[in-house]
Amino acid sequence: MKFEKVPQQVFKLKDIKSLVETLRVEINEDVVIVFDLEDHSQRLLKSITELNFKFPKNICKDDFNLFLMNQIKNKLQYDFHRAVSFTKSQRKKNLQLMRFSDEIYKLRLIYSNEAFIDISIEPYLRDLNDASPKILLTSQQADEVFASTQNKTWEVLVLKKDEFHIESTNPIWQYKFLPRPDFSYFLNQGYDEVLWLDENENLCEGSFTAIIFDGNKTPLANNLPSISIKQIHNLTKAQCKVDSLEKLQLVNSLIGVVDASVEKSGLLA
Repeated sequence: MKFEKVPQQVFKLKDIKSLVETLRVEINEDVVIVFDLEDHSQRLLKSITELNFKFPKNICKDDFNLFLMNQIKNKLQYDFHRAVSFTKSQRKKNLQLMRFSDEIYKLRLIYSNEAFIDISIEPYLRDLNDASPKILLTSQQADEVFASTQNKTWEVLVLKKDEFHIESTNPIWQYKFLPRPDFSYFLNQGYDEVLWLDENENLCEGSFTAIIFDGNKTPLANNLPSISIKQIHNLTKAQCKVDSLEKLQLVNSLIGVVDASVEKSGLLA
């Protein structure tokens, strides 16, 4: 199904030619820290296997994580001339990410069906405190710097079914493929994020975030395995209707968790 205001190129599994993973990177004066590579690598490996993508030459499944680690390490050492460390994200009791620097980067890894790998990295500026000094911070200082980020409530738009929705039986939504549907028409109207429904008007996910609602639930209709959701324990999967939302939060590997506000009038077609 095509939607007038949301350009889309991938409709079936055979259309998927590239996969993407986005990782958080923090940079201190001595080291570049890459978060959650193992989780991203496992999700990517699962997708490569299920979609019958080629593997890099002389690399088998068992070697794939180490292969990616070396590829990323070489890229970051070349770009930043610093040691590279790999670790898992840690979250505080309020689900916020533990952060130790105000230099946050987005590492994007694109993997093609022919086993071509493209790694790029750029500063991640969304909702960061632009007035904060770009210096090495203690963990306590970093928490203070990012407090303003987490105090903001995002304004989000839930798309009407006739604007965009997914068919829950379509397996493409189990994968992080490229190119993604283009939601710029709506995001350019000033919204921080757009969320979509399935054919049964169940809330699914956002264009770059997963959803937590009512404090401890995540949408059952979301087919994509979310690494951030996986890391948060004691979440229950449940069906979610927009008109019954009481508390909404958005989460991904880069932003941590943010509160979100949705206007409930006139959302459903």
